[in-house]
Amino acid sequence: MIVERLEPRGGAQRVKEAAQGMKAILRRRRWERRPPWPGFDEPFNGQATRRETFEFLVEKFAPTAFVETGTFVASTTRYLAGLGIPTYTVEVNPGFQAVARRALRAAESVTMLCGDSVAGIRYLASQGTVGRPLAYLDAHWEERVPLAEELDTLFANWDDVIAVIDDFHVPGEPGYGYDIYAGVPLSADGIDLPGDALLAYPSVPPAVETGSRRGTAYVARGNAARSTLESAEREGMVSIQRSGSLVR
Repeated sequence: MIVERLEPRGGAQRVKEAAQGMKAILRRRRWERRPPWPGFDEPFNGQATRRETFEFLVEKFAPTAFVETGTFVASTTRYLAGLGIPTYTVEVNPGFQAVARRALRAAESVTMLCGDSVAGIRYLASQGTVGRPLAYLDAHWEERVPLAEELDTLFANWDDVIAVIDDFHVPGEPGYGYDIYAGVPLSADGIDLPGDALLAYPSVPPAVETGSRRGTAYVARGNAARSTLESAEREGMVSIQRSGSLVR
């Protein structure tokens, strides 16, 4: 694994981050003994249907790289690395950075960027090494909710891109969990999609899903990306939202 820092840090900051890392590693060990939620430490929260859908998208879209935001404890990152495609993961929290470094130390195809997720996507765009990304967006945490900026940055830098969003509100399916920040749900109301983008949700009911049953959104822009999402709809995996109110 390659580790790159998006911002320089001084000696005091390194000491502080080392302490945060040790605390996070100890908390990770406690979570191993008592998992904090169903599907913890499994890819995609242990959600089998989401994983099947993701693998279908990978096969049809043929991305040149995975771009993950929100590494957390690297459960999904390890899975992505196992697919044989270069994987870039961005984590801002020093504690989770330490946990992820341990989990990914043998993963040669992974580059971990330490810093803000939007800055990480911009950095990857500036490097020019990612041709067709499939992004997994899970960096929303605590008071920072960068989802809208992440999507805008992806669309501004790549013509063909698919984004899979975790913890997203699925309309009409209360059995799928989703995040709420400052009283505002993580939902389509909080993102502003271009007119040529497609938005889709899981077509299967929550009772069919496994693990923590968190809501998912799928966003595709570009000819290959849109065609891939439409193929997933024909396979009964997703349902494309065709309401004009969701695009600008």
